Amino acid sequence: MLAYLRLMRISNVFTVVADVTAAFLVAHGSLSPWTGYLGLLVAAMLMYCAGMVLNDRFDLEQDRVERPERPIPSGKVSPSAASRLGWGLLIAGVLIAAATGWFVGSPEGAARWRIGVMALALAGMILAYDAVLKRSIFGPLAMGSCRTLEILMAAGLSEGDAPVPCIPAVLLLASGIGIYIAGVTWFARTEAVRSARSGLIGGVTVMGLGFVILGLIPFVDPTWREALGARSPWFWPGLLALIASTVLRRGATAIADPSPRTVQIAVKQAILTLIVIDASVCLFARPNEIYWSLFVLTLLAPTLWLGRWIRST
Repeated sequence: MLAYLRLMRISNVFTVVADVTAAFLVAHGSLSPWTGYLGLLVAAMLMYCAGMVLNDRFDLEQDRVERPERPIPSGKVSPSAASRLGWGLLIAGVLIAAATGWFVGSPEGAARWRIGVMALALAGMILAYDAVLKRSIFGPLAMGSCRTLEILMAAGLSEGDAPVPCIPAVLLLASGIGIYIAGVTWFARTEAVRSARSGLIGGVTVMGLGFVILGLIPFVDPTWREALGARSPWFWPGLLALIASTVLRRGATAIADPSPRTVQIAVKQAILTLIVIDASVCLFARPNEIYWSLFVLTLLAPTLWLGRWIRST
């Protein structure tokens, strides 16, 4: 069982819970309807785990050399079992997302079909990254696009006839998180060996760009300006700058010493920081309902606890 949990990178799945919670809260102002939130949450978690499993399945030959301890090359999980698990999780995730949109979404808007389409797009991007794009220059962009599509899918029950939720805060959240993850992916591309400093600098720069885009939310979304009230809209980017400084500090350490261990520590912190970002989004989206932000922050506990046995990368 532990081998399968490692294959799915189960310790990282709580970042998906954080993403979906933040996106749903920004789009709807609450986690209601609960059936919609839970359906999209389960779908996103299944599709994330599918991506992790299929990633290792496609990387089998490379992992035999670079990471022979991984579940598939070590023989703890057979390639055929990994394929069945990965495809099963992916198909289940798409079906649950589509069913959630159809049965929970309003028949008067685009939500009934929008979520199914975005789930298919997300599944396609997962497969494109795992099978083709991962080793190309488009790999980080593809990985970031997976997070962007996940967030847009989570906000897909919102009203309107557009193919994506046209809510400024949602669009900036999806774009900012996507670019941030693209930077993390670029930074981590050669984490198994000694990394080139140029690649690490590029990854840190893109992560910083993601923070900048997230910082624009209160300046373009009137609901965030109202939520901030008398506080300056610069309070939000100021908080993001504080969060970003912790990521950039680890990144700078890895640039100075680009050994696998140092780079992997920086990558792990960057992944954990995603939960902190989402918790901050929940706080500013619903400042009078701080319990949502606290709930997201508590996701750090299982992530760190499971990370003692299950690597995040």
